[in-house]
Amino acid sequence: MKAIVMTGYGGPEKAEIQDLPEVEMTARDVKVKVHAASLNPVDWKIREGHLKRAIQLTFPRIMGQDMAGVVTEVGMRARNLKVGDRVYARVNHLKMGTLAEYVSVEKTDVAAMPESLSFEESASIPLVGLTAWQVIVEIMKLEQGQSIFIHSGSGGVGTFAIQLAKHLGATVTTTASAGNHALLKELGADDVIDYTQSDYAEKGPVYDAVFAIRGDEDLEKSFKLVKPGGIVVGITGLPDDIYAQKRGMGFIARMFLRYANRKITALAAEAQATYRFHALDPSEAQLRRIAELIDSGEIKPIIDTVYPFEDFAKAFEQLEDGHVKGKVVIQIAAESEEKEA
Repeated sequence: MKAIVMTGYGGPEKAEIQDLPEVEMTARDVKVKVHAASLNPVDWKIREGHLKRAIQLTFPRIMGQDMAGVVTEVGMRARNLKVGDRVYARVNHLKMGTLAEYVSVEKTDVAAMPESLSFEESASIPLVGLTAWQVIVEIMKLEQGQSIFIHSGSGGVGTFAIQLAKHLGATVTTTASAGNHALLKELGADDVIDYTQSDYAEKGPVYDAVFAIRGDEDLEKSFKLVKPGGIVVGITGLPDDIYAQKRGMGFIARMFLRYANRKITALAAEAQATYRFHALDPSEAQLRRIAELIDSGEIKPIIDTVYPFEDFAKAFEQLEDGHVKGKVVIQIAAESEEKEA
């Protein structure tokens, strides 16, 4: 099968198309013929080695974590799906490899894709949808009438988070350059701040929740925006102690993280707010809930560009440039190929 692989850690030159054997399955897996896969910033960060302490890889390694396609084989312990099902997933990082003609996915990570979407649209959803769901619904527990500030609203996570927060009945403020304001208003944002023209931190501590999609300065400024008793959740940077305990990290590792996070801990204490770090967990059940919201018209995918398989380098170039509205998607197989099969 053809696949886009990392040949080592480094820049774009470390990714290429290779012919590889089809992936092996376990009894808990389903094999999927991939029709489309979307890219996320974590993909190029993994390639460049930023996460090599957390994710151990051998090379060549197939890239990609989001996909949509058709089930071609079902393991003995994966009877929740059947051959021919149209599915989507964000795979566990141990099974990373959606930028290929076939991928093996654990049954708990894959669900029937939204009936109203194409493969390309469905492939754009899993990582951003699960991230937004787990942060806003599971951790923040955002409720009707509350207010939320969402950093970087025009990206993949931001565009989904805005729609989810509005579905829950919250008042939404976000940031974006002027060219993206109309899109974010259409998605439901009540207020969009042009971060190139004003300091959004001047809004003051008026939000029940702040979603820090990017780290560093945005995360630190979040504590100037959150109300006393509110919550800030970040998805980049170092894990907090609660996340470290959840992942079973040892005492020494947790002590190191406490020390490294001391500035954020101090900012949270000064703001009288809670801070949580989160990295998503794949979830079949949550993908089903997300599909229901999409099929009911509450949330729609936002795709910037769809690239053919052979133009993957251009897709990564656009992603790494950082100016993407929603998601960048790579088409692996055309819809007609499924019908021919």
